[in-house]
Amino acid sequence: TWCEITTPEYAQRDQVMRDVHSPARYRVIGSVSNTLDFANVFNCPAGSGMNPDNKCSVWKKPGAAPKVKKTRKHHWFEHRNW
Repeated sequence: TWCEITTPEYAQRDQVMRDVHSPARYRVIGSVSNTLDFANVFNCPAGSGMNPDNKCSVWKKPGAAPKVKKTRKHHWFEHRNW
């Protein structure tokens, strides 16, 4: 995460609308607060901000990331618009 100094108005409105990066407080906290392992390791109470009852899950179960079939190498140069 990057350090930043901002006003609440900027963080809530302008940054969300114009910046490609999520607000700093959500870059890390948003990710780890949605993992049960984090809550268990740091003993976060159920229903707290760091261990919400409703978690966002990308995979159906832990460690179940789909295997991606690699068909060819992609190179950044191939996708440039000259």
